[in-house]
Amino acid sequence: MPDEIETGTAIFIDANIFLYDILDHWKYAESCNRFLEQINMGEYHAVISVMVCNEVFHMEGYDC
Repeated sequence: MPDEIETGTAIFIDANIFLYDILDHWKYAESCNRFLEQINMGEYHAVISVMVCNEVFHMEGYDC
């Protein structure tokens, strides 16, 4: 994550972040996974929408 984002900042996460990680995208999977881990560790406060959940659950079976 860029250094200019302060710890504790609320960040909206779009579906592509989850999908790149889940589907092991050749270029973005590692950075997306690292970002999601930072959220899991409490560095950032993440928010998503119902639409993002729908996109992730619908697209999980597809390849990037």
